[in-house]
Amino acid sequence: MIFRALPALVLIALALPAQAARAPARQFAVAPAPAWVQPLPLPEAPAASPGSAAPQKGSAGLRFSLVDLQTRVGADGAQESYAHFARSFTSEGGVAEGSQLSFEFDPSYQHLTLHGVWRVRAGERRSIFDPSEVKVIQPERGLEAQMYDGSLSALLFLRDIRVGDTVEYAFTVSGNNPVFAGHFSRYVDARYGEPVAHWRYRLLWPHARPLFTKVHGQVQGGGKLEPRVTRTGAEDEYVWEQRKLEALQVDDGLPSWYAPFTELQLSDYADWEAVATWALPLFSPKPGDEAGLDAEAERLRAANATPEARLLAALRFAQDEVRYVGLELGPNTHQPHPPGEVLARRFGDCKDKALLLVALLRRLGIEAAPALVNTRARQAVDDLLPTHAAFDHAIVRAELDGHVYWLDATRTFERGALAQLQPPHLRRALVVRPGTRALEEIPRPVVKAPTVEVEEHYVARDRTKPATLTVTTRYSGPDADRQRDALSTGDLEEMSRTFLNYYARTDPDIRTLQPLEVKDDPAKNVLTMVERYSIENFWRTREHDFDADAISQELTTPKISSKRTMPFAVRYPRSVKMAIRLEAPEKLDVRAEKDSVEGPAFRVDYDLRAVGSNLLLDYQYRSTADAVPPEKTTAHLDAVRKVRDNLGFNITLRGAGAAGAAAVPEEDLGWEAYAWLGGVLVFTLGGLWILHVGPVNLWRSLRSRRRRKAFAQKFEEVKGSSAATALPIASVQALPAALSKLRCGCGALGGPPPSVAEPLFLGDQVVLSLKWFCTQCGCQRKAFYAIQDEQRAA
Repeated sequence: MIFRALPALVLIALALPAQAARAPARQFAVAPAPAWVQPLPLPEAPAASPGSAAPQKGSAGLRFSLVDLQTRVGADGAQESYAHFARSFTSEGGVAEGSQLSFEFDPSYQHLTLHGVWRVRAGERRSIFDPSEVKVIQPERGLEAQMYDGSLSALLFLRDIRVGDTVEYAFTVSGNNPVFAGHFSRYVDARYGEPVAHWRYRLLWPHARPLFTKVHGQVQGGGKLEPRVTRTGAEDEYVWEQRKLEALQVDDGLPSWYAPFTELQLSDYADWEAVATWALPLFSPKPGDEAGLDAEAERLRAANATPEARLLAALRFAQDEVRYVGLELGPNTHQPHPPGEVLARRFGDCKDKALLLVALLRRLGIEAAPALVNTRARQAVDDLLPTHAAFDHAIVRAELDGHVYWLDATRTFERGALAQLQPPHLRRALVVRPGTRALEEIPRPVVKAPTVEVEEHYVARDRTKPATLTVTTRYSGPDADRQRDALSTGDLEEMSRTFLNYYARTDPDIRTLQPLEVKDDPAKNVLTMVERYSIENFWRTREHDFDADAISQELTTPKISSKRTMPFAVRYPRSVKMAIRLEAPEKLDVRAEKDSVEGPAFRVDYDLRAVGSNLLLDYQYRSTADAVPPEKTTAHLDAVRKVRDNLGFNITLRGAGAAGAAAVPEEDLGWEAYAWLGGVLVFTLGGLWILHVGPVNLWRSLRSRRRRKAFAQKFEEVKGSSAATALPIASVQALPAALSKLRCGCGALGGPPPSVAEPLFLGDQVVLSLKWFCTQCGCQRKAFYAIQDEQRAA
C-alpha cells in the first residue's frame, strides 16, 4: 500500500521547486535578533585556506565553530527559540553536504524570522543573505508513510562557498502548539557527529514556574553538564556551556532504545500523572463527536455472540476498515480527530484509530482506554523526565474477564484468535484515563514456537535425472502479518522470480515447476508459501552443498567490532526453524551430530543425521535478548562464527560410473605419472585419516574459512550509497522495484518504504536520496538513485 504511493511522492518532491515559485513572496520575516538574545562571538580559530583544511576524523568535511541556542519562555507559556550557527567547510564533500540551509516551522502556530547569513573567508566577515533567494516549500516528508503535517521549510542555497570558508546564520522561531496548553518540553542536542568549538544553551525561564532538567548520555570526558543559574528580575537564566567538543563516533547497528548522543532534556511536568492529566481532555470526545458509533457498535454486537468475539471484531474493524492516513495539522499532532468523523471518512492515524476502537469497545461493555507508547525508546522511557514528548504512537489497553489486552489498531494484516494476540514489543505505556499516576509495563511478547519455518526438500535419487526441490515456508504470528502486507502490495510473479533467482545462485540449471502457492489460514494466523522447482545436472560434479541460509540471515554481526563502546541490536523476539531434507541415490555415511551454540543474545540448536540414503538437517535459531552489550561483542562474534561453521553441509557421491571419472594409460607413464601416483598415495593415506576423523568434520574444517568469506561477500551492500555513485533508474515508476532488490549489510532483502525521500541536484541531474531503518538489524539505510528522465529545471 505504501509502495504504491512512492512514485507520487517522488513526483511531488521533484515538483517542489515549481511549487516554491508559486508560493507567496514572504512567509517569513527578516529582522535583527530579539532584544532578549545575548549574542556570542565566534571563537578564535587559525586562518584556513582552500585545500589546507583537513577534516577531523568523523567530521564528514564539516565542523561547527559555534552552536548557540537560546530559548525564552514567558509567564503565559509563550515561547521564542533563537539559534546561531557557524560551520566551517574542510572538504569538498562538506561543501556539497552543508552549503544549503533549511529552516522548518509550522505556520499554523509558529513564525520564522531570519536574522542573516554571513560568510567568513580569510578572516573577513561578509553578509551573503538575500531574502529574495529564500524558497518556502511544503515538503511533507511523511507523505510516503501517509502522514501530512503542514509544516514548511524555508530553503536557501548558498552561492560561492569554498573549502576553508565559515558560514554563519541566525534565526528565531516563535510560537507554541496550543495543544500543549502552555506546557514546556524540550530536547537539546549537546553532542554532534561533527566537532564543535563552542556550544551553549541559554534559557530564560519564569521564576515562579517549576522546571526539571536532566542530561542523557555520556558527557565528553566523563564530566557533568551543569547549568549556571542567575536570577534576573522575574526570570531565571540557565546557561549550559561546552567547548572543544569532538565529533562523536557512533557504532553501527544500535538498538532503537539506545541514544548515543549527549542530550539535555527540559520539562515542566512534575510527574507522569501530570502528563496523563494533560492528555485526558484530548482523548475525551465531546457531545456530538461520536455520531454513527452506536449503530456500528450494535452491528458488531449482533454479529458476534460473545464478548471475546466482539472485542476481536471491533479490533479488526479498526484495523481493516479504517485505513491509515495521518492529518497531523496544528493541534492534531497530538489530539485525535472526533471518532464520528474518523468513522465517516474511514481513515485516521494511530491516535484516531485508537480512540475509535476505545469508543466502540466501551459501547460493547468492554473496559478500554487509549495508551501512549514510544516505538523506539520502549523501556528507556523510564529514564526520561515526564513529558508529552516522550511518546510517538497510540494503542489501546482493553480488559476483559480480568485479562489485559494491548491492541494496536494500525496492524492492518493482523489475524488469529483473541487468545493468540501478543502484546506489541513496546514495554511501557501511559494509559490515558482518570487515576493514572505512572507508566504501566507492557509484558514482553512470548514466542513459544518458531514464527518462520523453512523446509527445503530435495529429491535427487537418480544421478542422471533432474532433481526436484520443494520449499515450504510457514509463517505465523507477526511474521504472517508481515507476509500478508507484502503480498497485498507485491506482484506474485515478481516474488516468484526473486525466489527462483535466489536458488539459481547455487543451482544455475533450476527452473520453476509450478507457480508459487500461497495458503492463508487467518483463524490460526498461519500463512504458508510453497515453491516447486526442477534442477538439471544436480549431481554434475558428484557433490552438492546445502546451506541453512534462513538461519544465516539471522546471525547479524556489527561492522564496528573492535573497541566497540555501544550495544549491538539483535532482532527480538525471534525464532526461526530450518530443515533440509535430501533423498540421495546411495546410502550416506554421515556421523550424527546434535549440539547447540549459545551467545550473549541468541541460541542455535542443530541436529544432523542420515537414515539410509536420506539426509536430515535441522536447525533452530532463537534470540534471547534485543541487544549485545559492548563488552560481550567478542563472545557474540565467536558464537556467530561457530554457528556458521556448522550451517553448511556437503555430500559427495561415491561408486563407479560417476560422471567425470577419467583414466590414465600405462604406456604413457612419465614423471608426470609418477607425480600423479605420489599424489594418489598421499590421497590414499589422507583418506584413511579422513575415515578416522570423519569426512564431514574434515570438510567443515576446510570449508569454514571459505564459507565465512563467501557469506560476508554475499551480503555486501550494493553501489548507490552516495550521491556520487547513484544507481540509474529509468523513471520514478521504477523506484519500488529497484528498492525491493536492495540488500542490507545484515542480509535482509528489501525493507519498509523509506522514512525520508528528498531530491538532490548534481548539476542538471536529479538524484533522489532515500533513508530508512532496516527491519532486521535496525541500521539506518541510505540509497541514492539518479532518475534518467528527470533533469533540473533551467
